[in-house]
Amino acid sequence: MGKTSFVMAFLALLFTGSILASSTETGTKDGNLSYQIQEMLIENSIYVRNSDLTAKVLFKVTEDKRIIVLEIESDHSDVKGFLKKSLNKKRVKVGNFAVGEQYIVDVRFTS
Repeated sequence: MGKTSFVMAFLALLFTGSILASSTETGTKDGNLSYQIQEMLIENSIYVRNSDLTAKVLFKVTEDKRIIVLEIESDHSDVKGFLKKSLNKKRVKVGNFAVGEQYIVDVRFTS
């Protein structure tokens, strides 16, 4: 049990691709969409053993600034479920963004 918690504590997320990386008018970390997604995923129940797990998440941001997950590309169903549960319909703080435009984020879980 302790080892599982230890491994989970070392979750590393790598975000790349077309994502709203600009800050809002406030210029804080909270305005950075990559940072906000990382914070949503930091508490997890994914156990990574001896290898990295990766996924591509296709999403859009609605008018009321909520993430809508459109598709998750991963070989692991537990990763897909975790990402969908952690991100879908979550509110984010973003300044200028295009309503309905689709974005991709790559997520990597490491041990």
